[in-house]
Amino acid sequence: MNRQVLRIHPKVLTLCEVLEQNGLYQQKMEVQSLVKYLGEMEKRLSVMTEELRELKSEVHKLENQSVRAKCQGLVAKANEKVQQAKDLLTSMKEKFLSSAEKLVETFRQKGRDALAQGIHALRIPSVVARLGKFFSHAAESMKQGANRLDAVREELHQTGTHARNAAGVIFGKSPQEAGVLEADHGILARVRNSMESCGKSFAEMGQYANHLAEQFRLEKPSVKSQLSERKSDCIKPRTISSAKEQAR
Repeated sequence: MNRQVLRIHPKVLTLCEVLEQNGLYQQKMEVQSLVKYLGEMEKRLSVMTEELRELKSEVHKLENQSVRAKCQGLVAKANEKVQQAKDLLTSMKEKFLSSAEKLVETFRQKGRDALAQGIHALRIPSVVARLGKFFSHAAESMKQGANRLDAVREELHQTGTHARNAAGVIFGKSPQEAGVLEADHGILARVRNSMESCGKSFAEMGQYANHLAEQFRLEKPSVKSQLSERKSDCIKPRTISSAKEQAR
């Protein structure tokens, strides 16, 4: 299921239509914002997956076996983190679609107030905040991976320095060895940059989620106030009507 399918999924469209028809505009906004957020995060994760796939191929080209093994471990951990994020999004999407269907059925059986309470029970701000927390942790993990790569690059640099010094004393500088070291350094630089880029993407995803969750909390009216307003709307017409009858 891609982000476009989720955005126009019949269950999502039906729920939004029911919410709008019943004047639950804030709840409709929350639903649409959540769906949009899940779609955008899914797209970013797909880009990251492709980037890490290319990294795996790059790392395989490293000549230094010790450095290659360490880089493969770091890229594997990064892949695992991205896959965890994708699994989390998939799970949330499936649960949301199931909830959307149940909410529409609840409305048909019990009416508007039950629908408003059902949307509140979804705790969309908390769901988004949970995603933000996960993405923030993932960003920190990627940052740590990039820092470890800096250590690996330094290790390779020291190895190259020692090798060049030994070769200079005995045989003179080896052009072939220097070329291999330079190639490894170039690959490590690209891997490091990609890890840093993935970390920044995770950080932005987390910040976006936190901002969205906070926006929901600031704008969302309580269910109690909504029900009170609903009751008030129902009472007012009868009161006005009674007053008119007395005037007659």
